[in-house]
Amino acid sequence: MKKVNSIILFLIFMIAFSGCNKASEKKPFSYLPTYESMTFENFENATEEEGLDHATFRVKDSDYENFLTDYENFLHENGWQTTDDKKPISINLKKEDHVVILVVTSKNTDEEINGIIYSK
Repeated sequence: MKKVNSIILFLIFMIAFSGCNKASEKKPFSYLPTYESMTFENFENATEEEGLDHATFRVKDSDYENFLTDYENFLHENGWQTTDDKKPISINLKKEDHVVILVVTSKNTDEEINGIIYSK
């Protein structure tokens, strides 16, 4: 009976701590509204004080030619301003103390859109 109680207690302990660990994970760029079906990968903090955090991203089921324009319009609706426009490759935006550089790294023949976001 003690063995069963120990196993149950151990399982409860493991579930509780694994749940806490997931809740404390930092969402990259929490101040940046995400585009529908956008997922972030490989988030890295800036290595220098004045540097930019960066992460790769993927967007499924979106049109390559219109992605940056559509996302830019979505960000404008949320108070962001464009500071540099090099569509369809990249755009730079700012809001308050935050800056964002969006760079598309995929080609128009790829099935999904891939890119890099630099921000602070």
